[in-house]
Amino acid sequence: MKYFKCISIAVILLIGSVSCKKTYLNVEDKSLILREQYVTDLKSLQQYLNGIYIILARDVYRANTGHQIYTDLIADNIKPSGINTFLSIPHYTWNQSPNVFLSGDTNLDLLWRSGYQLIRSCNYAIEKADVLRGENMTKANQIKGEAYCLRALAHFILVNTFAQSYNYTPNGSHSGVPYITGWDWNDSFARNTVKEVYDGMIGDLNRAISLLPANTFDKLTMNQYAAKALLARLYLFKEDWQQAKTLAMEVAAVVPLLESAKYPIKLFTPEETEALFQLAPSSTRVIQGSYDTEFTGPYFSRDATFFIATKDIADLLTSDGNDRRKAWIRGGGTQPDSITKFPINVVPGFGTDIFSQAGSYYPTLLRSSEMFLTVSEAAAQIGDENTARTYLDAIRKRANSTVISSTATGTVLLEAIHLERRKELAFEGLRMWDLLRWKQGVHRTDAAIGAPLVLPYPSSKAIAPIPAADVKKGIPQNPSY
Repeated sequence: MKYFKCISIAVILLIGSVSCKKTYLNVEDKSLILREQYVTDLKSLQQYLNGIYIILARDVYRANTGHQIYTDLIADNIKPSGINTFLSIPHYTWNQSPNVFLSGDTNLDLLWRSGYQLIRSCNYAIEKADVLRGENMTKANQIKGEAYCLRALAHFILVNTFAQSYNYTPNGSHSGVPYITGWDWNDSFARNTVKEVYDGMIGDLNRAISLLPANTFDKLTMNQYAAKALLARLYLFKEDWQQAKTLAMEVAAVVPLLESAKYPIKLFTPEETEALFQLAPSSTRVIQGSYDTEFTGPYFSRDATFFIATKDIADLLTSDGNDRRKAWIRGGGTQPDSITKFPINVVPGFGTDIFSQAGSYYPTLLRSSEMFLTVSEAAAQIGDENTARTYLDAIRKRANSTVISSTATGTVLLEAIHLERRKELAFEGLRMWDLLRWKQGVHRTDAAIGAPLVLPYPSSKAIAPIPAADVKKGIPQNPSY
């Protein structure tokens, strides 16, 4: 919980006080004077960086306005249930509006805003680290490297939410999102191509890898292994198979899978040894003067279910009684298939009700399981099928020690890898992005509230609309909005 400690209200205010009355990308920065007065040395810059992690945990990964639920909801892993059904209809039925409606929960304006807020703050930290590096070069490099990682992560979330996948056009030549490298909110901005966004992220991560210390890491901050893992994910999405395979193998060799005896019960806890980068939960009930996180777990909890598993994913996870991942689904019969992947009451003191306790786990944003699956997919794509099967079987056999080794080849092998990726990474915010890069539509076997079952590929409704406020300032809107 490194970045909880000694959190100053000033740190949160200097990052979070930007006015949003004009647009989300070009506004008057009322925090500038406060920020310049506050960040005067590396110690205060470190506190400023801690505040950027707060934005990531509190806002970007906020359940009802962030991307994790959304990405599985618009695909085929979860569906709305109960009191949250109404607000989720536009996402679930592929009928979003670029205009803010009610609290804004029915579109992703708040994700767009908090994403760029985080990016601008990273840009300030990067610039300030250079100014202050004379105090301690190693410390300045650490801060700068983490800020590069966080900037890349935020752009990755935004470009995959608000733009089509890299391979939608040859060489990613279609519209992406603005790639922002300055901290001044009054700077001009425009939509870059998806290729340009990926080039920027890859450059950021390579710079981060050169700045961050090797052979050691704190999984509650962005570190060199996390940077390499995110870079491997980018290469996978870009279909640079060899680069994806090489990097993912490197990370997987250093940070192995969580051992079978602790799988899956220690996932999303401080004891998850395969975690490369985690967010830590926080509540004002636990730490006085802290802030509140709102991760996805409470929205799946049985006592206050907002979202339930679809029949598609529930059947996949429970069809084999020997697969340990069957514990991620509870229900069946006349009961809804509630999602129990995320542990409850990991940090005591979040409250007495299950809804509150369900928010006390550690969301893992990058883990070695994904790296094993990345190696497998990339290897299969370049014809190295022995490697592909070896890494695939490591995931399969950890979940179910009774399965026989894979002998699949060709398209059957790729389909098996896709299936295993869906199972292992279910509800972690990657599903729709995977379908898009695989050029597959959404095919649901069941639907809530009479929603459509099929969204064919390609579809302009597979991505979110650009917020209307920024469209009015010259950002081109996505088609069909």
